[in-house]
Amino acid sequence: MKKRTLRIESCFTAVFLLAVIFSFPLAAKQNNESNKLRELLVQKGGYKTEEANRLCAIVESAEAENLPVEVLTARINEGLARKVQAKLLYEVIIKKKESLKIAGELTKKITEPWDKNYAISVISDTLDRGMKKEEIAEIFKLCAENNIKAVLALHYAEIAATVKVEGYKVETKNQIIRALIKVKADKELTEYTEKAVLNAKTGKLDDEELKEVLVAGIEKRRSMRTIENEIKERSRNSQQDGKEKRLNNNRERSSANEELRKLPEQIGTEDTKGRKK
Repeated sequence: MKKRTLRIESCFTAVFLLAVIFSFPLAAKQNNESNKLRELLVQKGGYKTEEANRLCAIVESAEAENLPVEVLTARINEGLARKVQAKLLYEVIIKKKESLKIAGELTKKITEPWDKNYAISVISDTLDRGMKKEEIAEIFKLCAENNIKAVLALHYAEIAATVKVEGYKVETKNQIIRALIKVKADKELTEYTEKAVLNAKTGKLDDEELKEVLVAGIEKRRSMRTIENEIKERSRNSQQDGKEKRLNNNRERSSANEELRKLPEQIGTEDTKGRKK
C-alpha cells in the first residue's frame, strides 16, 4: 500500500514538474513581448515608464484571460502612429479590452468549431459600433434555433451594427436580420445586404423605404441586382423631390422678398394720400 502511495505521489510530482517546465517558455515569451511593447512605448512614443507599464498591464491582463491581444497591440501601434497622448490611449485600450471581454463571454456558449479569436474580434467591433450585448446574443440565439452556423451569425451582427450606425431605427434593423435568418442568407448575400444599406443611406431612403425595398426583397428572394436598382431608382426620385422642394422654397422666398420690397412703397403712397385729404 505504501509503495502504491509513493508511486501516485511520484506521478503527481512528475506531472507538476512537466507543467512548470513547459510553462517557462510561454512565460518567457509573454515577458519578452511585454518588454518589447514597453520599450516601443517609451522610446518611440515618448511615454513615461509608468504610463507604458499601465498599457502593458492591460495587454498582459487580456492575455491571461485568453483574449486576442493582437487587437490591443494594433490599437496601441495606431495610437503611437497618431501621437495620441498616453491618458487618451489608455482610455481607448481599457475600453477595447472591456468590449473584448464581453465578446469572449458571448462566444463561450458556442460549441461548434470556429476561429474563436476572430469571432471575439468581430463581436468586439460590433459592440464598439453601438450594438448591445443582448442584441448580439439574440442574433446568435435565433441563428441556433434555425440551424444557422455561428460564423454567419457574426456577419448578421455586423449588418445589424451597420444599420444602427447609419441611423436607422431598431425595428428596421430587427426586420432586416429576421429576413436574413428566414432565408438563411449566406456570406455573399450578407455582404450585398450591407452594401445595400449603405447605398440606401447615401440615397437618403428612410426606414419605411428601406424595409419596402430590402426586407421585402430578401424575403421574396429577389436578386441583389434588382434590389440595388430599386434603391437607385428611389434615390433618384428622392433627389428629384428634394430639388423640386428647394426650387419651391426659393420661389416662395423670392415672392416674400418681393412683397417686402414693395411694402415701403405702398406705405409711402398711403401716407401721401392721407396728407392730401
